[in-house]
Amino acid sequence: MKAAIVGGGIGGLAAAVALRRVGIETVVYERARQFESVGAGLTLAPNAVRALERLGLADAVRAVSARGRELLVRTAGGHTLLRVELREPLELLGVHGAELQRVLAEAAGDVRLGAEVGDVASLAAEADFVVGADGINSVVRASLHGRQPPLYAGYDGWRAVAEVRRRAAPRSLRRDVGTG
Repeated sequence: MKAAIVGGGIGGLAAAVALRRVGIETVVYERARQFESVGAGLTLAPNAVRALERLGLADAVRAVSARGRELLVRTAGGHTLLRVELREPLELLGVHGAELQRVLAEAAGDVRLGAEVGDVASLAAEADFVVGADGINSVVRASLHGRQPPLYAGYDGWRAVAEVRRRAAPRSLRRDVGTG
């Protein structure tokens, strides 16, 4: 069997890796001409890390991630609202989205950049089925159901980007590690 996957983001690439693991040939069609280092960091919750384990990619993602030791939720003024210490088997990873995409792309097989899909029917001669992972303005959804706005499913997501200033190590520590 062969699958055509429309969309080379994290979802499309993960679908390609999963399908390849069960013996299905895949081709990922991504309209961007190259993967770029855009976006922000992602927090991968324990269930996402388990999914990466099943894909055989958890170690590769861990290599480019920071491991969380605790989860803090704070107000803008710095007051702690929630603090949870993370212990085994819970694993929380912080990774830049571009790094996660790179790891997935390396394992996804045939990824065709600069390949915009205008109509799903054009893929019928090449694949047994099509996976739509092409985002909010999905060409796949429009081909199957017409151009309709997406329906709100009742879920909200929070996203934040914060500037982080690295503090210099104390002078004594800098001297100890040979950087001062």
